[in-house]
Amino acid sequence: VGVLVISADRGLCGAYHATVVRQLVRLDKQYREQGIIPRYYLVGQKVIQAYKRMSQNNPSQFQPVLGQMGQITAAPQVHHAQVIMETLLAAFRTGEIDRID
Repeated sequence: VGVLVISADRGLCGAYHATVVRQLVRLDKQYREQGIIPRYYLVGQKVIQAYKRMSQNNPSQFQPVLGQMGQITAAPQVHHAQVIMETLLAAFRTGEIDRID
């Protein structure tokens, strides 16, 4: 399964960032309990940094990401969404993921 995870790049909304990361960990655990290995596309520096820390601490659990895009959340453009969509669809078409959540 491919999962799109979006956070901010920076800011003073620490509770929001913490909630995004907490949900990512919860969702990852749920998928793994079902025997599903999730693959993530990360948008936003906060979630990119958190995922990097988590994967360094537990490399066997956290797979390489399908893609990541930082420094865009303040002024996202249509072409950013196109890159994300094309990456996820390519992974779906090649069988790397079987659905996108």
